[in-house]
Amino acid sequence: MSDVPHQWRATCPLPVAGDAWVVEAPFAEPETLAEAVRSGVSVLLVGSPGQVDPAIRTIQGLEWQVADEIDPDAILAWMRAHGETKAPRPAIRKTSDSAMGVVAVFAGLLPTGGGVGKDTLTLNTAAWLAKRKIDVAVADLDPFGTLGSKLRAASFETVDIFAEERPEPDIETIRRMFATVKLGFGLLPSSGQGTVLPGDGVQRLIHAARRAFSVTILNLGSGQTNAYYAALEAATHVYLVGQGDRGKFRAYKRALEELTPLCRQAPRVILNRFYDKDAPSLWEEEFAGSPPFAAIFEDRRVFEATEAGEAAALKDPKRPFGRAIEKIAADILGEEPAADAPRKEAKRKWLW
Repeated sequence: MSDVPHQWRATCPLPVAGDAWVVEAPFAEPETLAEAVRSGVSVLLVGSPGQVDPAIRTIQGLEWQVADEIDPDAILAWMRAHGETKAPRPAIRKTSDSAMGVVAVFAGLLPTGGGVGKDTLTLNTAAWLAKRKIDVAVADLDPFGTLGSKLRAASFETVDIFAEERPEPDIETIRRMFATVKLGFGLLPSSGQGTVLPGDGVQRLIHAARRAFSVTILNLGSGQTNAYYAALEAATHVYLVGQGDRGKFRAYKRALEELTPLCRQAPRVILNRFYDKDAPSLWEEEFAGSPPFAAIFEDRRVFEATEAGEAAALKDPKRPFGRAIEKIAADILGEEPAADAPRKEAKRKWLW
């Protein structure tokens, strides 16, 4: 089956609308498959009749190839029919037990990806979406994260609540975990004590947040830990942030080659906090004509606004930083970005 794009997994991933699963009957979990079908995943169950859990037979919408002898060509034909093109991402919609929201991640391109502006991008993107009445939440997975203090979140919970496996909370309980901040979105802050949430804890957090919110944004700390990889694998939108430092471009290229296969769709690259106006064109040269998704000149005013818990993109939406946040938000919502405003000065052509 090497001619069909696929991934082998010992467990089912988080369900994402448009994905296709081939599940062996002995490993099928009724609740997981039922949720996948409700979420828009195409599911093919294969195996012998004696291996099928009776509870699975009641699930509407499953496809079956259950017999004493399984035809590999039939499985391959099903995979081709459902996997010829990249699966579409889920649209934003009202959330319920059966409608899952999307998850966006801001992460550093390199393990030492601190100081590239992930806090700023997270805060401003969430504020922009909240301004549009999107039901959005932020989880700060930076072990030393300060979003809670910047936004003065009066939360009794931190992301560490998902460190241990517990009975899954209902939607209202999940929503109460996220303190509503003045910018209009919910925040589950970091403990700030250097504790890294384990990978399975990240998966539990994402699963819960997707049930309760239309959009969840994860702010990842520096360092490619298990939490980092778990978040990239489960997210529906990944934004990898680096600086416009041409000396790092080759390292960024290697990182992209490593990280892209983990992501459900190709990650977006954002160059932030740079002062070389030629950086975007140099990036295109390094990557054979492929420009970064966004290149942002984050000035002092943007940084100071973030430190004060304010969203610079809302104050100056027509400035380059505001336009970049608008583009990121449109990408998360599955919308076409607004056309770039005319640029008056040629020297500013790289600001978008």
